[in-house]
Amino acid sequence: MSIHARPPGDRVFSRRPGLSVSHRALLLPGYRTPPLGYLPLDPYLIGQAHVSYTFRPGLWLCASTGYGYGGESTINGASADDRKGNLAWGLSLGIPVSCAMGFKLAYIGARTQENTGADTDTFSIGFSVMW
Repeated sequence: MSIHARPPGDRVFSRRPGLSVSHRALLLPGYRTPPLGYLPLDPYLIGQAHVSYTFRPGLWLCASTGYGYGGESTINGASADDRKGNLAWGLSLGIPVSCAMGFKLAYIGARTQENTGADTDTFSIGFSVMW
């Protein structure tokens, strides 16, 4: 037996905190210098959390949530009053068909917390083949 082997039923949990900051500016197509439509954006801060559990090889469940805030545009030096605030969550289930194939079922929901943005609900199904 290897010194790294765990007894059956032993659960392993891990944490991996992270922080992401994005600062971008959008240039309209065809322009190489900042034109009348130059859109610098304030930083958009995002926090995420994910929890996953593997029942057996290939069969897993994952729940996620995230919140993003900021990203207000400035047009020609004036605030566009379009700050973003979005709350999102999701649930995914992986179902094995064989050791090399499986399905993934997922739901993703998002709700805007500001006057800009959209409320969405997305369902998806995928099939994976590993070779």
